[in-house]
Amino acid sequence: MKKIVSFICVTVLLFALCTASFTASAPPLTQLGMYGVESAQGGAEYITSSTQFSTVNDHGGNPFYIYTYEIGYSQNRIAKLNGSMLNQVGSQAIDLNGDSIIDGYYRIWDASGHTGGTFTYQATSINSPWNTMSTSIYIQ
Repeated sequence: MKKIVSFICVTVLLFALCTASFTASAPPLTQLGMYGVESAQGGAEYITSSTQFSTVNDHGGNPFYIYTYEIGYSQNRIAKLNGSMLNQVGSQAIDLNGDSIIDGYYRIWDASGHTGGTFTYQATSINSPWNTMSTSIYIQ
């Protein structure tokens, strides 16, 4: 009986060690930015560069959604339009290289009923280096 219990313990220990070596921690937050804006007033508009500081179209009305992206895993996400907190209403995983490992997320923020203004978004990495990143854009 002792041999069976010892065998089971060793087997469980080896399994735990083997599976632990194949798992990796979540990647830290390395990029965060604007992806697009979609509204009843301005239609769909993609943000084409990280140096774009304003939308081209005037946005507002209902519906009104703002899309952000992040590479890495985040927490403590804060999205505001003219200082008003926005609710996250959706997200979609990003797999950059088709390896079925999630590299980040697109996030969808509901600004319905608002008109344009300054949109700010910040998030903090869920692990080391626990950095906080932010972005902003003026939505016309």
